Amino acid sequence: MRTKKILFDLLVFVFVAVCALPVSAQQEAPETLISGDWQYQIVDGTVKLTGYSGFARELEIPDNIDQLPVSVIGDDLFRDHTEIERVILPDSVVTIGRGAFSGCTSLTDIRLPAELLRIQNEAFRYCSSLRQLELPPKLTTIAYAAFEGCSALDNLVIPDSVTTIGGNAFRYCSALQTLTISKRLSSLAGDAFAYTPWLTGQKDEFVVIGNKILLKYNGTEPVVTVPQNITAIVDAFVDNVTLEEVLLPESLTTIGDNAFSGALNLRTITLPSNLNGIGSYAFKGCRTLQEIEIPEKVTYINAGAFQECANLRSVGLPSRIKVINARQFAFCPALERLTIPASVETIDATAFENSPAVQLEVVYGTPGEEFAKARMMPYEYLIEKTADFSFLRSENGSELLHYIGQVYDIRVPDYIDGAPVWRIGAGAFQESTFVRNVTLPETVHEIGDWAFAYSEALETLRIADGTSEIGANAFAGCANLRELVIPASVTEIGADAFADCPALTIQAIRDSAAWQEAQRLGIPVDDPLSAIGDFNFSVQGDVYALTEYTGTESTLGLISEVLGMKVTKVGDAVFRGLSVEEVRIPEGYHIIGDSAFAAMNGPLTVILPDSLSEIAPNAFEGTQVTFRAHTGTVAETFAREHGIKFLVLHDNSEF
Repeated sequence: MRTKKILFDLLVFVFVAVCALPVSAQQEAPETLISGDWQYQIVDGTVKLTGYSGFARELEIPDNIDQLPVSVIGDDLFRDHTEIERVILPDSVVTIGRGAFSGCTSLTDIRLPAELLRIQNEAFRYCSSLRQLELPPKLTTIAYAAFEGCSALDNLVIPDSVTTIGGNAFRYCSALQTLTISKRLSSLAGDAFAYTPWLTGQKDEFVVIGNKILLKYNGTEPVVTVPQNITAIVDAFVDNVTLEEVLLPESLTTIGDNAFSGALNLRTITLPSNLNGIGSYAFKGCRTLQEIEIPEKVTYINAGAFQECANLRSVGLPSRIKVINARQFAFCPALERLTIPASVETIDATAFENSPAVQLEVVYGTPGEEFAKARMMPYEYLIEKTADFSFLRSENGSELLHYIGQVYDIRVPDYIDGAPVWRIGAGAFQESTFVRNVTLPETVHEIGDWAFAYSEALETLRIADGTSEIGANAFAGCANLRELVIPASVTEIGADAFADCPALTIQAIRDSAAWQEAQRLGIPVDDPLSAIGDFNFSVQGDVYALTEYTGTESTLGLISEVLGMKVTKVGDAVFRGLSVEEVRIPEGYHIIGDSAFAAMNGPLTVILPDSLSEIAPNAFEGTQVTFRAHTGTVAETFAREHGIKFLVLHDNSEF
């Protein structure tokens, strides 16, 4: 019985485990079935042939199995079946898979289906006896090395339906002399027709095929102007040692595989603005090329594109690039700078192999930075832009480098792309003719040298509590600057920070660094915390505190900040003995001091913020008080401990 129980539990466990598998895992591999000599799978309601166990010399593949159409000749299905001489494929087949007939050296004749769309990689590679081939009228793709080494194939018509031919597709077709190429061909990879008599026989100066693809250049001029309307260049200038300069048309969208590979003396090339891709080994071995500017529309640069460009010194990648491929900039000993934008998601480990001098420019917090750190490569952070600012992100946050907007009144953002704005960089607003009024956020810690110097339109600037340093000459020559608010957090002010500011009055806390500097320089200075309306303020330690109320209002709300400086404390005895019925203390206040609301004349209702962290034990002594606040706050705890009536706030509407 125990054995049966264990077996039952095991079966239950297996059943539950299988049911718990993700749907994708359960459906990952279709069932393999057998019908005669064929192994097959049913995929999307059609048959994919995956195995063949026969040895027929002449083979007619069935058009259906189990009453389902055969649509795919699977990968490697007939690979190295050297006995096969003739094959008939049914019209139901739309795809011939990778290596399906590769190495069928006796294959002389094959009937391709009328509905065929794709011939995949190496499908007929080294079918050395194949002489005649009729490609069907719906075919769109001839993939990598599909007919490579078909050395008996002597003539071919590639129908106009074909838009894509992969690399090495007809390479080493050593008998191929007559070739008609699809007029709609728009994507061609490298060496597709290499080592064919047809290519050797092309003697025009510019050999153009398909949809304006420049395949070969037969000239010998050192300066070449590529014809207008050319859309792509593939293989055309490979190993051309006379080429020194090339002029490209704006119609060019692709520099394909091997386009200028081995052009040892190419020194000058300007890539057109409409270019969107650079193929594998496109500039490999261009030893004389020192600089190249890659247009912003380029979305990909393939493997080895600039490999062995011995004198290439700097490259900036455009903002649409996502991948830096294998050996893309390998063996470039003179390469000193390479810009990696934030768009880059993947960098191959060999991308900069044997390029020891390169320093990367990266965006903080991106794969570019991670790559540089992981491989201990020198790097610096890349300048980025918003509509109004250029900025530099680092471990500290964002540093504003230059104001490029055209707005009169500016509130500098506290965050850019999730990074706090921690510094106004040197000369960031220098000589601005637009900016009149500026408010800085409390995230800013430093104002750099010359940051606002000679900004003739600047009239007022408010520095928030949190800034600690103002650089030398920061406001020098601001002839119309009349009001500058400087909090007590500023402890360091550089030389001549306020030089040549004849209209300036500084707002600063008494005895603060800014107050003392203004006194020393003879600049008018006011203390903004001395009195605001009916409220008086002062600095108490490291906080700004409300110290006196001189008004007569029965209902009032406290001030949360004064010219950008946060008020966080209700000082000692501020409302003691006064006749006030209701006080609203806003978010941001942390402390209520000794006797702040003690012995008041009449009942008092106080609306208290969540931010409150400290209430003096005698703050409400001798006052009939009611608290209104959220639950779970310091105010609720204080009310419980001191027997104070507590009314729950249900939202923030009271503030």
